[in-house]
Amino acid sequence: VGTATVNVTATDASSNESECTFTVTVSDDEYPMVTCPSNISASADVGECSNAVSFSASASDNCEGVALSYSHASGSTFNVGTTTVAVMATDASGNESECTFAIIVSDDEDPVITCPEPIVGTPDEGSCTKNVSYTASGSDNCEIAGLTYSPASGSSFIIGVTTVTVVATDIHGNVSICTFTV
Repeated sequence: VGTATVNVTATDASSNESECTFTVTVSDDEYPMVTCPSNISASADVGECSNAVSFSASASDNCEGVALSYSHASGSTFNVGTTTVAVMATDASGNESECTFAIIVSDDEDPVITCPEPIVGTPDEGSCTKNVSYTASGSDNCEIAGLTYSPASGSSFIIGVTTVTVVATDIHGNVSICTFTV
């Protein structure tokens, strides 16, 4: 690849000479071949909403000197969800090829939920029921979407023992359940 000057000398039988010069230019018009890894699936690290993922691509070319560049460096931290990584192969002549692959990080960690201790109360005067309010707490490696109570906080409870179920759901659909009595 490059330009070369060629000198040509022609000599006849009488030793007469004539010269000419021309250039030959060889260009590299062949694009490098870049190969991305298959899509990569990983779970978020415990207690985190992300994971550091390592990977590598490869490239070949008709001429030496292929450089790879990545939109995201290998070992980068990827949040839960799908991230597309682009890999660019550039040869010494500036020819470029690109491939892409996906890094899919899933949230497989259930939320942590804490129910209140059993609640003991006395019915309202002249009634067999009492309205009882309560609150559970929850945490998650990503984020809690909500807590649901059955029966709902503030409900009217009749004399006796009633089990309350609390369901914590995180933003990725993972669920934890706890119960307590009123």
